[in-house]
Amino acid sequence: MENFRVKFWGTRGSYPISGEKSIKYGGNTTCIEIETKLGIIIIDAGTGIIDLGKKIISEKKYKNINMIFTHTHKDHTEGITSFLPVHMGNYKIHIFGPEFLGVGIADVIATTMNHSYYPVSYEELNSQKTAQNINPVDILLLKKGETTLKVFNKYHSEYKITKDDLVIKILKGYNHPKNGVFVYRIEYRGKSFVFATDIESYIGGDTKLINFAKDADVLVHDAAYLYKDYLKKQGWGHSTPEMASENAKKANVKKLYLTHHDPEDSDEIIESKVDLAKKEFENTYIAYEGLEIEL
Repeated sequence: MENFRVKFWGTRGSYPISGEKSIKYGGNTTCIEIETKLGIIIIDAGTGIIDLGKKIISEKKYKNINMIFTHTHKDHTEGITSFLPVHMGNYKIHIFGPEFLGVGIADVIATTMNHSYYPVSYEELNSQKTAQNINPVDILLLKKGETTLKVFNKYHSEYKITKDDLVIKILKGYNHPKNGVFVYRIEYRGKSFVFATDIESYIGGDTKLINFAKDADVLVHDAAYLYKDYLKKQGWGHSTPEMASENAKKANVKKLYLTHHDPEDSDEIIESKVDLAKKEFENTYIAYEGLEIEL
């Protein structure tokens, strides 16, 4: 496996759903699995991570799991308590995420397991865990022969990137309450994947995101609201399909996938968003539960 595979395990926003609305595109909240020959990296731990954990255990392929978080709202963390590998002593879980409003990633995860909410504390989990706060000035590398992402300050640390390394770059978006969200650009073997969930764009496009995603093979972009709904929810930190397609076109990406589907959206509404985005950017698709992309 020279290039990498991306699989969506959850693409809903706000809260998980079941029933008729979720049959076609899924009802689990955000979780993405990225697999290369170097191992797997998980982005966010919405409820989609629960089935991913079952797959990891059944395959018995990876014992070291790197996990990165875009931010720590509930729909991006709520599945970690039911992610079976964190409960098993033969797994090593390496967690990376933002420190927002003075609260680090380990403290957020531990809070979800507070005795008031969950019967097993973070410290009592059987897996071996590490947790590290990361910042937009950092760059993360997974090097050949290693199992854990290493964090370097991209301006001051001494590091060398080779063609065999997986590279993760960080952009902080300030347009999601409260205190923003991390956008990730993952590069491996000449291919690039940008994950931009929970962002609200601007008139004329999000210049920082456009530059960050420039020429990427795949851009996954928040498109939670139709325009009529967005007018009622400005400042909530989410975009429209038109915003997503404008950023994709200006960034000259190859493919755009719309994500963070509103839990109230039917299949027909989700499909209408793609039609709207295609007016600006033809290579637009729906990110849905179970979708796999080979880069």
